[in-house]
Amino acid sequence: MSYFSANLLTLQEKALLVKLFYLNQQNSVAAVREFRRMKQIRRGPMSPCALRKMIQKFETTGQLGIFLGRVRKQILSSSLENVATAVVEASSQSVHGSVSVPIVSRVLDMPYSTVGKILRRVLNFHSYKIEPMHLLQDGDSNVRTTFALAFLARIVIDVTWPWNILWSDTFASMGTLTPTNVEFGLRKTLRLSRNNPCILTKLQYGVVLRLSLSLDRIF
Repeated sequence: MSYFSANLLTLQEKALLVKLFYLNQQNSVAAVREFRRMKQIRRGPMSPCALRKMIQKFETTGQLGIFLGRVRKQILSSSLENVATAVVEASSQSVHGSVSVPIVSRVLDMPYSTVGKILRRVLNFHSYKIEPMHLLQDGDSNVRTTFALAFLARIVIDVTWPWNILWSDTFASMGTLTPTNVEFGLRKTLRLSRNNPCILTKLQYGVVLRLSLSLDRIF
């Protein structure tokens, strides 16, 4: 039987095995045999090799009990209150009302992992990333509305006008539109339009839609 079966023994049974080991002149085979005879079992509870290992631990530590493993540390209630207070203060001072874990950890002199656990598991604060975006200024709403109306009115007059924007020097692309994929789209459109003239019109409206969305981000 494997060595791990020794964990199934009680403290009294382990003490009996140790006693039999020393009574039999430190003979592990005879000690196990005598233990089986007394308990009226044919096999187990451990091999002679496992008994010798248990005796070595007993001689080193002087104990026969099962040692507890590493116990997870519990978060103190005082730490919860301190983190909650620091979160309220930090969010009130932040422009976006956000809280940074490193800042709270540095202010309270508390491990980073502990602060993160409290925020996630207790306070239900989850991390997110803020990406820089275009900051809207006063009057931007009017500029965006004017541009959209002028753009749509120009398309009604001339549906090919977006192509002129794409190839003009004043065009500026953002997002997924780049000179490379725009040029590829033009070549693909012209090649398909030779067989079906309606495709050119459909693709032009598609480009207008994508173009208006990307240009809308500029303002």
